[in-house]
Amino acid sequence: MTTEQKKGYGILLIEDYECLGDTRKEFLEKQGHSVLLYYDGSNVLDDLRKIGIVYSIAVVDRQLGEISGDEVIRALKQEYPERPIICASASPFGVGYTDATISKPFTIPELDRLIRQLMSRKL
Repeated sequence: MTTEQKKGYGILLIEDYECLGDTRKEFLEKQGHSVLLYYDGSNVLDDLRKIGIVYSIAVVDRQLGEISGDEVIRALKQEYPERPIICASASPFGVGYTDATISKPFTIPELDRLIRQLMSRKL
């Protein structure tokens, strides 16, 4: 494994299906990333307003429960405009204010490559 592959990033992962969120978190951590996982968009927005959230890049499921992924993405972009956001979506149409869209279903290596690609542009 090269040094670049070992370097990880702080990822804010928002996925309402717990089994998917847990699996993605586990595999991303095995790739060297630090992952802050939320299952609910409203909790993200509450924490964003109350305490702030420390992360380098966000991966947001577009179809969340009570609050849509689009709402969460807009709030994150408003608060932290310089931080990249990846929208995970089953729809072929991305959200205009994200940095990238990854189409479901996707593999963890695909997501990891996209994260590293976007973060390499920010450095």
